[in-house]
Amino acid sequence: MQFEEHAKSILKSKGFRFTKQRELTLKTLATANKPINAYKLAETVGIDTVTAYRILDVYLQLGLIHKTANGFTACREFQCSNQSHCHHQFICTKCERIEELHLEDKDFIKQLSKNNPKVTIQSHHFEFTGLCNSCLK
Repeated sequence: MQFEEHAKSILKSKGFRFTKQRELTLKTLATANKPINAYKLAETVGIDTVTAYRILDVYLQLGLIHKTANGFTACREFQCSNQSHCHHQFICTKCERIEELHLEDKDFIKQLSKNNPKVTIQSHHFEFTGLCNSCLK
């Protein structure tokens, strides 16, 4: 299944309408090879930035996209067996390519919660930066 088809089925199953603006936003995110910010997305799709942020917010809530320091990107590993791992990214500082990393971090989260008993961790996000293999050459 392609990302766009997956996203469309998730939207419909959660009761969201699949509007032309949402479709164009999905296509733009799906074809982008680096993070895209809301302003560039709005310009590309032909919508205002408030609408772009609203659409992005829905997609974030549904786990269809990721927010990085440089913008937003489609979840490339949407078919993984453990969706909780799809929020770790490696971002190349040279070409800005993003790669999703699957890390087993349950023990880390447990230790963090144990060391900080006054907080309840509901979610987390890891973003690693460096150079990808292509940029190292």
